[in-house]
Parts: sequence; structure tokens; C-alpha cells
Amino acid sequence: MQRNLKYFLVFGIIFVLIGCFLIAMYFFDMSRGVDDGIFEIIIAAIFAALGLVLVAVWLKRRFTYDGVIVKNIRRYLNLKPSPIRNFSAELAQIEKNFSADMTPQRNEFKVPRYNGSEKMADFFTLDHGKIYYGCVVQANELLFNVFRGMEMALPAVIVYSDDEYFSQNPSELIKVADYLYSHKDVNFLRDEYTVFSNLELHPEVVEERKVYATCVMICRRHLPMGVVLRVQFCP
Repeated sequence: MQRNLKYFLVFGIIFVLIGCFLIAMYFFDMSRGVDDGIFEIIIAAIFAALGLVLVAVWLKRRFTYDGVIVKNIRRYLNLKPSPIRNFSAELAQIEKNFSADMTPQRNEFKVPRYNGSEKMADFFTLDHGKIYYGCVVQANELLFNVFRGMEMALPAVIVYSDDEYFSQNPSELIKVADYLYSHKDVNFLRDEYTVFSNLELHPEVVEERKVYATCVMICRRHLPMGVVLRVQFCP
């Protein structure tokens, strides 16, 4: 989609330039007393108008958020945050709400079109898996961008655990994620194109608890504000 938008901009600018050039040539000929008639100015106006339309389409698609994301932003901006006193109970409520959600689009996102992405789009897990707290370790840079890639599903690496300890203390996962990212040059994160699933972390990193790292696809429509926060844990 992003690549297609660039064509709108490129051809729009080209058509505008052609139109401006033809108009300039028309007035230049007029200044020399040469009158080629109205046909040339009509052609120039058509090129310029078509170019402006293409640029306008590019601007609209480039800077207009997905309608679902706009709706989510408006909804969550108006909510007053309240402190969570029992993270385990909060997680149980989230799982209950997710099971009760019959919205057809809840697990839908556009099929990614790059090599290896299908390995991270596990719809069986979406439909039948359990919900745990997780934390983003690293993600595609577009997931942090408020203007680009809003309609895309993009890859990220998260850490999560089914250990009850982390259900009660999910902020501990942030420490694990920070440690992994700070040592990315010497661990499995050094190659950003490697796809892996449910990789159990070394006991020394997580103090003998079961914590896993896995690649996922993040659909921006499913994020409250449409972007990934720099440091966050989430169900």
C-alpha cells in the first residue's frame, strides 16, 4: 500500500510539472506574438488538474488514519486511567471480555506480503490460544510512527510467560525485554529477519522462571492508540 501511494505522488508531481511547463510555453509564445490557439492551454490545464488530483489523493491517504483507529483513539482518549490493583484479576476479565466479543473483525488483518510473514500469522492461536501478559522487545519502526503504516500488520518480538508470577507482576516482563534488547548484538535478536516461535529464555535471564520470546504480527487496528508505546506490557 505504501509503495502504491508513492506512485500517486510521483505521477501527480510529474503531471503538475508538465502542465506548468505547457502553460509557461503558451504564455512565452504569446509574448512573442505566436498564437497556437486555445488547444495548448486546455491540454496544460488537464495535465495540471490531473496532477493536483493525484497529489490530493496521496495527501488524503498518507495523512488520514484508518477509520477504526480514529474511532479507537477518540474512545481511549476520553477514558480516565485508573490504577490496576490486581493484575491477575484484570487479565481474567480481559480473557472473559475477549471470549464474549463476537465482532467478526476482532481477529482480522490484511495478509502481510513479505517473505516469512505467514509464519507469524497464526490464526489458530488467535482463536484458541490463552491470554497472558507480554512485553514488546523490538518491533518494526512503522509501529511507532503516527503517520505511516496505519493500515498494515507488522512484525515484532515480544516476551511473555504463563507463570502466575508474571500474571500478578507483569511489569517484571519490561525488565526482561530491556535486558534482551540491551544485549541484542549477542543474542537471537541480532538478525532482525529471523523468525522464531516460543523460544524459552535462559534461566539466568529470568531467574529460573519460564519466559518465552516469540515473533508476532501486530495489527494496528487492535491497538488502543494505533501505535506501539516505547515501553509497555499488554495482554
